[in-house]
Order: sequence, then structure tokens, then C-alpha cells
Amino acid sequence: DVRSAYHRAILAAVTSSSTSEDIVLVGLGGGALATALQALLPSVKIRVVELDGAVVDVAERWFGFSRAGVDVTVGDGLAAFDDVSEADVVVVDVDAKDASLGMSCPPAAFLEPAYLQKVKGTLRPGGVCVVNIVARSEKSFSRAMVDLRAVFDDIRICDPTDDDVNRVVVARMGSPPDRDAWRARLRTWCAAGDPLGLLGQLDRFDQAVF
Repeated sequence: DVRSAYHRAILAAVTSSSTSEDIVLVGLGGGALATALQALLPSVKIRVVELDGAVVDVAERWFGFSRAGVDVTVGDGLAAFDDVSEADVVVVDVDAKDASLGMSCPPAAFLEPAYLQKVKGTLRPGGVCVVNIVARSEKSFSRAMVDLRAVFDDIRICDPTDDDVNRVVVARMGSPPDRDAWRARLRTWCAAGDPLGLLGQLDRFDQAVF
């Protein structure tokens, strides 16, 4: 059950990748995103890196997350790409645990050039990096966009709802996404209907960063 609009935006963002056969999630939380991906893409390889083993236990015990078909590593997400050779999609959804920060998600280290270069080096051609950002300071958000734009060629921003504190960002190399192809891939996910409103989320990726 994907209750959060930002999770739905991330799901829509995943299909902006030309392929999505190998997905790395940095941060597990309650496991809702991993569970939704399992349901939508049962044949896809999903790898999760979560810093806190207790979070994994809670996700399994209370939120219906299952490790079946998911490769879970308990470890530092900052080191995740030291061992990952290739991926189609990387999703960074990590909370700094401090709401007083100008940007509480992700921690600043996940937007450092060295880390973003590792992510970029992991992505296959046509792949994307998806980042969930919670920034109560517009200056902090602008800085994050500058950092991402310094590494990736194309940046798209989605406000999942009109008043959501989360903003979902898709970063990719090369030309902007082909909207028709993106929508077509998303429609294959929604062939039996679109109860999550994922197609509507796609339309919200209308802000580009230059």
C-alpha cells in the first residue's frame, strides 16, 4: 500500500529510465517502495542498502515488507556503490533524522560530487538517479540542484502534491526524457488500471533545471 504521494512520484520516476531491470534503493524506511516495486515488476532485480538493521526488522514485522526477491544489505548507503557494478535506476531516499536542518533529506553527503559521480558511474546508458529531497530552505534546495546539475545533464523536479514537503528529482545523462516513451512504459505498469495515480504523477515532472 503506497500511501505517500512522494512514493508514487518515485514509482513514476523509475519508468523514466529506458530500462528498469536492476534497481538500487538507498534507504528502506517502512519498505513501501520496495514492496510496490516487487508487485509492479516481479522479475526485476531489487537491491536495498539500509544503514540500520532495526529498520529492516520493523519493515518486515509491521509494514509487510518481504526480503523474498530483494537483496538487502545492512550498511552505509554512502559506500553502496563501492560494490555495485551496474544498475538501471538508483533511488536515494535517506532521512537525516533532523528536521531542523535546512535540508533534512537526504543528508548533505549524499549530494557531494564524489558520491554523485559514483552513482553516475553505476548507471547504464539511459539510466536515472532518483532523489527524494525535503528542504525547508529554498537556498538549500537550490544548492542541491546545483550539485546535481554539476554531475548530470538533465534534471527534472516533481512536486508530488501542491503542498508536499517532498520533492522528487530525476537526474540523468544525455538528452531529456522522451515523454511519449516514458508514458508508454508507465502505461504498461498500469495495464490493469492506475489506482495509484502514477500517470498523474508523471505530469508533475514539469520543472527542468538548467
